[in-house]
This record gives sequence, C-alpha cells and structure tokens, in this order.
Amino acid sequence: MESEKVLIQLNGENCSQWKFEIEVVLEARDCLDVVSGETTCPQKDESEIKAWKKRDALARSIISRSLDDFHHAFIR
Repeated sequence: MESEKVLIQLNGENCSQWKFEIEVVLEARDCLDVVSGETTCPQKDESEIKAWKKRDALARSIISRSLDDFHHAFIR
C-alpha cells in the first residue's frame, strides 16, 4: 500500500482548508464513504467485512496523520 502524504494539519485556525484537503485525499483513496457513514461495515460476508475494515483503517490513518498534537488527543 502506498503511503499518503498529508499536506495539511488541522491546527484550530484552518478547519475549512483542512476539511477540503482531507476529503480530497479520502476520496482519492476510496474511503470517504466510510468516514461519512454512507457505507457501513457489512454484517455477513467475511471478505466484504475485511475489505471494509481495511478502508476504515486507511481512513483513520490519513485523518490521524493530519492532526496537530492538540487535536490528536481527542481521537485517542
């Protein structure tokens, strides 16, 4: 899996720009729908569950790396 470089970190003064940048990255990595709740974790098919969990982990990783220390404390 290729690493996604996050170009902006949320710092309390750039919320609109951060949101735009993160949505672009999440969409490019095919996991925006997981974050938005549009796609929820499947309940039966193991391969679909595994694929969803992988996309969820990728989304959480992207978001986590885009937060400054202050905001990162809220997601631990």
